[in-house]
Parts: sequence; C-alpha cells; structure tokens
Amino acid sequence: MSYPGPPVEFTKDRPLRLIVGSNDSGICATSESQPELAVDGTVELHLAFAQEKQIERVTLTFSSWVLTRIRSGQHTFSDSARPCRDVKLMLWRIGAAYPPPGEHVLRFPFSFSIPANAPPSMHEEGRHQASIIYKLDLCGERSVTFGFDVHIERRLNVIPPDLNIDRLRPRSGGDLIRVGRLDISRSVFKHGPSGHVDMELNIPGQNHRPFPIDTRHPFTVVVSTFSVPVYETSDPETDKDALCPSIDIAALHLLLRVRLKRYTTLRVRGALTTKQQNIRSHRLLSNFQDKDTLDVDIGPKEWVAYIGDDQKLSGKGHWKQQFVFRSSLILSSQLATPTFKHALVDVNYALKFECVIPSQKSLVPDHCITVKLPIVISSKTSSASSRRSASSPLLADADVGRVYSG
Repeated sequence: MSYPGPPVEFTKDRPLRLIVGSNDSGICATSESQPELAVDGTVELHLAFAQEKQIERVTLTFSSWVLTRIRSGQHTFSDSARPCRDVKLMLWRIGAAYPPPGEHVLRFPFSFSIPANAPPSMHEEGRHQASIIYKLDLCGERSVTFGFDVHIERRLNVIPPDLNIDRLRPRSGGDLIRVGRLDISRSVFKHGPSGHVDMELNIPGQNHRPFPIDTRHPFTVVVSTFSVPVYETSDPETDKDALCPSIDIAALHLLLRVRLKRYTTLRVRGALTTKQQNIRSHRLLSNFQDKDTLDVDIGPKEWVAYIGDDQKLSGKGHWKQQFVFRSSLILSSQLATPTFKHALVDVNYALKFECVIPSQKSLVPDHCITVKLPIVISSKTSSASSRRSASSPLLADADVGRVYSG
C-alpha cells in the first residue's frame, strides 16, 4: 500500500512517517543555518506496529529526473535526463535497533546532497509535458507471501540557491517604470480630437534587476484620464465630452488586472516547442482586486490647458483625473520557479498589467491598455548570496529574457 505524506498518527497499517524540510514542508532550499542544498528530514518507525505489520527492513530512495514530451500529430517525442545520482539507504532491519526504554519510536535522520546547479522542481501537464521531479520513496518491506509493502512517496520542491543571484546588486539603480496610452473617442463614428488614458507602472528598485522568489515586491500604478478637449467652462460632471473618458469610482477594483505569464520551451531529439501559461492576479496580489482593501488615492478633476499646434483647439483643454493604486506582488515558489535554462527545458516569465476601461456604448468593446515586461525570477536572496553578488555586473537589457508574443 502507499500513501502520500506522513500520517497524523501511527497505526498498524501506517507504522512509518517521512518528515521532509522545515515544518515538514517538503521544500529543499538553502538558508542561513543550511548553506548547502540538500534533502534533509527524518524517518520515524513505530516499532510495535512495524513488528505487527511484519516489516523486516526499511529503505529510503532518493531519485530525480527531467522529462520532456512533445506531441506532433499522431506522434509523441520524448527525452529525459537525470539531474542527480539516485541513492538508496538501508535505514533499519529487524533486530538492528530498538527505541530507548519507555519509547516506541525509532528516528533516522537523513540528508541527500543536491548539486547547486541542479534545475528547480516543476511539472506542466497538457499536450506538451515538462517535468523536473525530485522524489523520496520510503519502503517498509514485509515478510509475507500475500500483501504489499508499505510505501510513502514524497515529491520535493527543490529551489536551487544560485539561480540568477549573480545578477543581483544591493543598489540596482532606478525604479522599473513602464507607460502605456490609449486614445478614446466618444463614438467610432465621430471624427475629431479624442480623449486619452495614461497608465504608468512603477516597481521601485527593480530596473534591470531580477525578482527574488517568495519576496514581496511593492508597486504603484497611476491611471490618468484626459477628456476630449473642451473649454474650461464645460461641466466635468455633465458634459459628454468632458466625461469622455471617465472611470466609475465604484468599480475601481475591476480596473486593473495582472498576470504572470510563464513561457516553457521544451526540447527533445529533433523537436522544439514553447508553451505559455497564465498565472492570474488573485494568486499573486494581496489587495489589488479586493474592493474592501483596495489601496487607491482618487485625485480631484482639474482642467489642464491644451498644449499643441492645432489652432482649432486654442483655448481648450482637458479635464484630468488621476488614480494612484498601491499594491504588492509575491512570486511564490508554490506558483513559479526561478527563471532557468536546462538542456531539455527553459522557463522564462513576463508580467502583464492591463487597465480595462469599460465602453459607454453597448456595441463598442471595452478599451484596454496593456503593459508587458519580461522579467527574470531569481532564487531568494540570503546574506551569503548577497555577498557573492555584491561585485556582480548590473543586469543588462539583453539578459532580461526572451520576449514572446501573447
């Protein structure tokens, strides 16, 4: 029989426990107290239940593999590799060890080293499949003719410590700023000057710099509306031109959307393909689309004089209103891996910010401003890795990652 993860309590059918990582998280990563990448944990054996179950010996096997599979028509092409050497340990055999007096449980600490340049854990299903699996198999072998051995299998979340760390610097330079603009007319049939909406994204300190995984990254988005050119005497609350475009204050939580786009390039013998996956904003953001906790400053409407060469617009201007959104995103290791390149699979990312302005006309589609930026996700920083990267060169534009459409 097999069961995933450790049981809450020992039973006759479950005399073994497999505990992996801090708080049994299954995460294998470095830290201040654990500078080397390794699978650390403890196997627990309830001796009385093991004897009742007729278990003769207990083994623990660590294995890993990289698998890519591409389907083309009726054909499937696959390739595989081993990032680490498989290891099998004999932990206990009958009569070899007993718990201290008054206790029933034997404990066996274990540790398997993982190369620092090993790829991170990942798994993507679908028509094209990419998997990087690290696994422990705990086996209690029974001395019975009929029946099954006791198995516990645990897949591990391996996060190598040095992925893109050399691209980090404590002082990166400026903020990461991207802007977008969209012109909006009152009607598709009406010619003449239009209003527009500007969007500015600002992520402090992230210009030419990777995003450490499992780290909170604050940002602001400033959305500014500029009405169709009108005279200052036009009422910004009732005049149709002065209201185009405008944003519904009650629906600000629906205005902005964020997606993390993952691009996975798979390689097999003689074939290559790239697949993409969206990780939507509600899994990345803490307060961006929650109406009750939305952090936004709403500016007053103010008239701004037109500056340009069009004599027809002399004396006119725009009614302007500004909205400043504040939030933060966390690129969780439960949702993403660091950016990496392997012989069989590459993973790259882009952040996609959208500002959706609902159309005032039923037959006119909504207006959308899109800002898309390729990003590099790095391993989480530590004091040791920060010291290693202090003299590293600044991340160059060409190193940001591949840019894909979509």
